[in-house]
Amino acid sequence: MKILAKAFVFTLACSMAIVSCKSSSQKSNDNDTINVEVTNFDVNQIIKKAYKGFKCVGDTTFGTGVTVYSEAHATIQWLTKFGNNTDLKALQDSIISSAFLLNTSNVDSALIEFVAHPQGFKDYKLEEVDSIPAADENARILSDNINARIVELNERFAVYKIEYDSYSGGAHPSYAAKYINYDAKENKVLTFNTIFKAGNDSAIFNIVKSNLFDQFFAKDLKELEEKSGIFTEQIFLSHNVAISSDGIKFFYNPYEIGPWAIGVVEVTVPEYELTDFLTNEVLDIYKIQY
Repeated sequence: MKILAKAFVFTLACSMAIVSCKSSSQKSNDNDTINVEVTNFDVNQIIKKAYKGFKCVGDTTFGTGVTVYSEAHATIQWLTKFGNNTDLKALQDSIISSAFLLNTSNVDSALIEFVAHPQGFKDYKLEEVDSIPAADENARILSDNINARIVELNERFAVYKIEYDSYSGGAHPSYAAKYINYDAKENKVLTFNTIFKAGNDSAIFNIVKSNLFDQFFAKDLKELEEKSGIFTEQIFLSHNVAISSDGIKFFYNPYEIGPWAIGVVEVTVPEYELTDFLTNEVLDIYKIQY
């Protein structure tokens, strides 16, 4: 079995425009002058991809007349340089362990291991195929997919969203996601327990619920359930969180607090509402005095 992981190299330049009221050749409408300084912040990344498709010989799950195929995709935005920092092992190891649940530092091996064991792998024979036909009444296509992508990036931190989706032949596919927060200044991954001070879960939960009410224009739990479909007796304080320029995002996967039909629920709480509970490191990220 020959499985190749492909890599594509990209270089990103993140620029900030800093505006100040100083003399320059560019004039505004009211004859005031401004200076515009552009600073560059280098980020290098490799796009790593792996794919494999199989025919599941002997699989009669959907009937003897139905041919079953299975395929797996994996894609990772793999940072190799963050500003002046080229030692990104803390972030890279976290991506591998979160995405593939493997204790290894070799990302290519992790990609290959994932696509080599696709959805539905049981006791029947897997036969490699070059292409998989479209699903119809005579064919079923099972799938497993992982996508690790950057959703927030600046000169201080990066946030990854690890997304998983799969289809095993049921009424609909499954989906889940997890965030990874990386502080470039401290060169470490931040989790719920390092973003927030210990012992404040109850107070933080109340703030999250208040923002959830506002999000769905509800005044209480009963109205929230009526307007959103959320199972209010299942609401909990999610530790699946992301730092963002808009505040702290609290993420709930499908089925965690509601039916599949409502999808994911994400609550963004402005950082100033959480100031009393953030660790000094995160206050520093948001440039809040402490």
